[in-house]
Amino acid sequence: MWQEAVDRKFFGTGPKFGRQEFDQLLHDFGAVSSDTPAIAFADDLIEAYPEAKVVLVERDVDSWYESWMNTVIKNTYDPFVTVVYHIDRFFTRPIARIHITTFQGWLVNI
Repeated sequence: MWQEAVDRKFFGTGPKFGRQEFDQLLHDFGAVSSDTPAIAFADDLIEAYPEAKVVLVERDVDSWYESWMNTVIKNTYDPFVTVVYHIDRFFTRPIARIHITTFQGWLVNI
């Protein structure tokens, strides 16, 4: 469902997710972290759950950027991971696809 949410939000494949869709996606979970793909839906989640508490964590931009580049970007676009992405279509590929299409969506909507 995360992939469907990304496709709808960034690529217009249907209406954006609202509370009903997020309820189905998140089930009984009481929180999401500021990680991909959930971070791409911060505004949508706040709109869907106006009663929810939002915790804003401020961090030094340079250390965050270095960390993000060395973990998320490096691992998403690592040549070995790319090979695994094409071989493992049941676990790695869906996760990598969500990351990649979320990044593409952000770039298209800048």
